[in-house]
Amino acid sequence: YQRRVHGTNNLWEELMAGLAGNNDAEKLATLTAMNYKQQSIWFLNAYWDTFGQSEGEQLWNYCNRFTELDPRGAAGNELDELLAHRFLESFGMTLTVIRMREVLRELDIDFNKKMSMTEFLLYHYKERGATLTALVNSLPGGNREEIEHAQSLLSEAQHSLGIARNRRDDARRAENESTAAAAEAKRALDELHRQEQAYQDKVSELTKKSEDSALGVVTVGRIKNELAQLKAEDPLPLRRAKINQGPAVRKAERAALNATQAREQADKATQEAEASFNRAQDYLNEVRNRQGSAQGGMWWIQRELDEAKRYLPGRAGGVDATRTTRKA
Repeated sequence: YQRRVHGTNNLWEELMAGLAGNNDAEKLATLTAMNYKQQSIWFLNAYWDTFGQSEGEQLWNYCNRFTELDPRGAAGNELDELLAHRFLESFGMTLTVIRMREVLRELDIDFNKKMSMTEFLLYHYKERGATLTALVNSLPGGNREEIEHAQSLLSEAQHSLGIARNRRDDARRAENESTAAAAEAKRALDELHRQEQAYQDKVSELTKKSEDSALGVVTVGRIKNELAQLKAEDPLPLRRAKINQGPAVRKAERAALNATQAREQADKATQEAEASFNRAQDYLNEVRNRQGSAQGGMWWIQRELDEAKRYLPGRAGGVDATRTTRKA
């Protein structure tokens, strides 16, 4: 049984069937070839009625850490010795990988100097009754169609969440652009007012001097000429301020409109995402406690749904930015 990495498209098809293999070792090879999520769900299903129910959140954390450490991410299925040791350190486990391998050899497992999620869980929960034979020969049970439909609704909710977050990001950018354009328009208007005031002050100054007979005929004549030229055409700074102010205002108006439209689209996308999450939650509430359902799998779908809900834009207590993962 050559190890392979499974994708997620056939997640429930594989998890709702028994493990392929003629003996425990071959079945284990099939299981450890699955990705971390699949291995976790299989283990959770197998021990749900004993200790799985109380350990679901811990398995979730273990799975996330395996995924964070593996360069292949969610597609991974096992860690090399170095990464396995870092995994153990993450949870304060002083047991060395070598010692863990020695313990697991007692289960007659053929090791390849790598630690899969299943191998870790078998060792970690050994004292609580986890055994190789029971694990690989367990059947998840449950209605595959119900679980696949629940997974489909979860995927739909996650997709709508992605759209809502993108729309919210678009709205933020549009809002920032609108704020910048409004500030630019205000600067242009302030400059126009400043130049207009400077123009009026200059006109007043020249008018007053042109009426002062004490300055002499020649000087007054020159001042009147300067005043006439000033009234005939705005000075360059004022002309420039008038030219710049119009486009700045129009740009600010367009940016404000774009921001309003972007906010409306974001709000609509968020409402659609919330509705999608509600549909998924309603269905889970309906089917997860039915007799024969794969409780571990249902718990995992619920946990993924709860995690995704945290990222709904504007959700009270939610996360409105990409979560910072734990440093390796």
